[in-house]
Amino acid sequence: MRNLKAFLLATCLCISGISYAQFEFDVDGCETLIADAELEPSKTIYSECGFDDVQTAFVHWAPLAEQQRWKNAMYEIYSRHPNYPGIKTFIYKAAEFGHPEALVYVGDELFDQGKISEAMRYYNRAVRGNLSEATQGRITGRLGALYANPESSYFDYKKAIPLLRKAALQRDALSNNIMGVYTLLGQNGVRRDPQEAFKYFWRAALLGCKAAEENLGFFMLGHQRQISSDMVTQEVSDRLYSCDELLTTHNNLPIKHFTFSPKECANINYYAERLVDTALPFVGKEECSFSADMNEMADFLTK
Repeated sequence: MRNLKAFLLATCLCISGISYAQFEFDVDGCETLIADAELEPSKTIYSECGFDDVQTAFVHWAPLAEQQRWKNAMYEIYSRHPNYPGIKTFIYKAAEFGHPEALVYVGDELFDQGKISEAMRYYNRAVRGNLSEATQGRITGRLGALYANPESSYFDYKKAIPLLRKAALQRDALSNNIMGVYTLLGQNGVRRDPQEAFKYFWRAALLGCKAAEENLGFFMLGHQRQISSDMVTQEVSDRLYSCDELLTTHNNLPIKHFTFSPKECANINYYAERLVDTALPFVGKEECSFSADMNEMADFLTK
């Protein structure tokens, strides 16, 4: 069976314009290394053992990885050749074998198809693995937003709030925006705290949430008493369950037309240093003359 799969893969490579003889890679002694990499993954070993080479990856390693249930090997083949015909079978196999990132991939596909209960099973398996904080936050935030949205059949704010709080600390932009609105308005069991809401909005804005930038603008207009609290409530409520910018208001008010106080600049610098790549542009960077040393001004944020 293994030889048949290898033959079929080799045939597929030839049809794709890649001849079998075009690639020759010495994999002697690699099998033990790849098996060991299931316990301690090593990008170097996969490259040294020919995973970057299409012929070696698909004809030699793919059948062996499937036979041995090597989840990391399956995922490495997928990640190195994402546009290869039929490659999705590899990431689904990696998920079946328990690879965390592959589980997230399949979970995302099911979630986008509206198969929420199935997606949650994959997500729950994934979070038990070794995921990055950003990936953990995205999954947690996605579930939190699902529970938070009253239009969702899964609406349950008691489940939503702890997930959103956790995801906000894990750098999920939308979760920070949602918690900013809840905290500003005192909704869904969250205590009203404008200062805390301000922090949530800034974190979301610095993480790239355009709706949070607009919410922050209305927050400041309300703080400066240029608009009523009812107007603030209306505007931020419209910018709640998505990070997409609206660029329109109910009252033709300017968005983000405000100045930054020293404390607000300290806030920007405090979060920018911790939450974003400081080499990239972000809201307030030029206005506040960003410097990593300015975090010393932000003691008020940690009290």
